[in-house]
Amino acid sequence: MARNTFLGSRGQAFDVFKLLIAAVIAGAILLILLQIIGGLGPIGTQDPNEIASNQVKGKINNPGLAVTVDATFSRDNPSIVAKTVASKAVGLSANQICVQVSPNAPNFSNFKVDNDFSIVQYTGQFSQQVKLLVICDRKDELAPSVAKYGYDADPYKLEKVADCGGETASDYATVCLVAVVPKG
Repeated sequence: MARNTFLGSRGQAFDVFKLLIAAVIAGAILLILLQIIGGLGPIGTQDPNEIASNQVKGKINNPGLAVTVDATFSRDNPSIVAKTVASKAVGLSANQICVQVSPNAPNFSNFKVDNDFSIVQYTGQFSQQVKLLVICDRKDELAPSVAKYGYDADPYKLEKVADCGGETASDYATVCLVAVVPKG
């Protein structure tokens, strides 16, 4: 009789274990569904301004070196603002940062860039994963550096890079380009 009691309690423990597994699976399915319908941004993403600022910090002292990083625009983080990037990067003014969007960037029609290249705004309804290109150089060397990497040609077609820094920055001032570019 003692033997049957022992087997019965073991069976109950297994039922609790099965319930725990079912709860974990249900939670995972719920997270996936919320991401699909846009209730949550992709897990582990950061504000594009934070990502751009961190990359600009690292590139200020490495002129001409380009880097691309993943970023996600969403309803919570819909824009990159040159002033915000400059204040977090420290050492640059807002006119030393210009932001652009490649015409071949994913979901290009939902990105708006202001006339002075200081704000990129994402207006889409769902989160959009993109690549950000960050490159810093002297104002007079930025366009040649961008061309050296081929970012002025297909599929990137970044134009008006020579306008980064505006008329107020000298040719020898450091300027940084932050651009939304095609993934790949």
